[in-house]
Amino acid sequence: MNWLRDMIGLPVQFSGVIQDTASTATLVALLTAREQYSNYRINEQGYEDDRFRIYCSTEAHSSIEKAVMMSGMGRKNLVRIGVDETLKTQIEDLIIARSEAKKEKNFERSDAIRDELIADGISIMDTADGTLWEKT
Repeated sequence: MNWLRDMIGLPVQFSGVIQDTASTATLVALLTAREQYSNYRINEQGYEDDRFRIYCSTEAHSSIEKAVMMSGMGRKNLVRIGVDETLKTQIEDLIIARSEAKKEKNFERSDAIRDELIADGISIMDTADGTLWEKT
């Protein structure tokens, strides 16, 4: 990639790869995330549990589902989040995904979703009747 970096005038510290299609780019991204999350254990030892979830919008490219299957993460772990008319993720779907993660006692995942909501300016509060939220 150095030749391309130099040709288009990017800084010398720039590095990267080029993928030939959306499908291979998505697969490489999911495998990289999977290995980083598992501390590179899965390439060596395989899956030990079912704690992986991949979240994407209902408008996501078909390469997402293909990569989920090819990476061995399983289609059941692909969670499609609805979008509104401007293609923004629907908050209620994320709240439901977070609640499901909490029921499964996957607090790492539920905390990650909570942090994503907070970063998007959503204040959440868990109550006995469910999760309440408001835009802050």
